[in-house]
Amino acid sequence: YFDFGWKLKASGGGDVVVEQGEKNGWTYRKWDSGVAECWKILEHSTTVATQWGSLYVGNATARQNYPFAFTSKPVEVVSITSGSEMGFLYPERNGNGVNGGYASARYNVCALSAITTAVTYYFNFHVTGKWK
Repeated sequence: YFDFGWKLKASGGGDVVVEQGEKNGWTYRKWDSGVAECWKILEHSTTVATQWGSLYVGNATARQNYPFAFTSKPVEVVSITSGSEMGFLYPERNGNGVNGGYASARYNVCALSAITTAVTYYFNFHVTGKWK
């Protein structure tokens, strides 16, 4: 951080971070070019016992409000980890999917066999889009 007491213009240095911080569990950065990114880990406990065709599903997560509004739908990449049980994610279809630039999609855990005891899964979100 530099404080010169007067306006400073630097050119040719590429994109720079103009704001960064933490809000509601998210860590975020906004870049001068208008690109922004945010990330968080969501802890989600559920059973995965409702039969859906040949698969089993759990309860959907709530939408996660981003720490700021993106100007259009951002790219949302979500992975899942658990220390004890296998599972994979599916997002709900449009209508219940990504809510413009304000909130994430809702996600369900799927498994090949029923998991009747609640398991804690960790959803790793990384979202990139435009903020201006």
